[in-house]
Amino acid sequence: MVLAIAPLWIAAIVSGLPFIYNFYLNPEYSWQVAQHWWQTRFLLISLALLLVHELVLWRGPLGVVNRGAIRSSPRRIPIAIFKVRRLTFSWSIALWQGILLGISDAIRGKNGH
Repeated sequence: MVLAIAPLWIAAIVSGLPFIYNFYLNPEYSWQVAQHWWQTRFLLISLALLLVHELVLWRGPLGVVNRGAIRSSPRRIPIAIFKVRRLTFSWSIALWQGILLGISDAIRGKNGH
């Protein structure tokens, strides 16, 4: 499940950029106009998948890690939650990097592949 977090965050951020841009520069921009964009559906699906990921992350096997990190943190809870999110995002990036390096090695026949 950690593997999926980086693409979900990247998809949510990239699909949210047109909304931020238009809301900032176009005063007549409304939700009715935004609903006709394909990016709207993409953003809503990405946010729904992030919500499902959060539920699994807190209720699944990694929930023990999250709750333990928050309990042992001397700081406030939002900062501890942010640090756990940063950690899972870093894990996801590392896993994707390993996958891409493995594919590259397999294609080139290097490092025992």
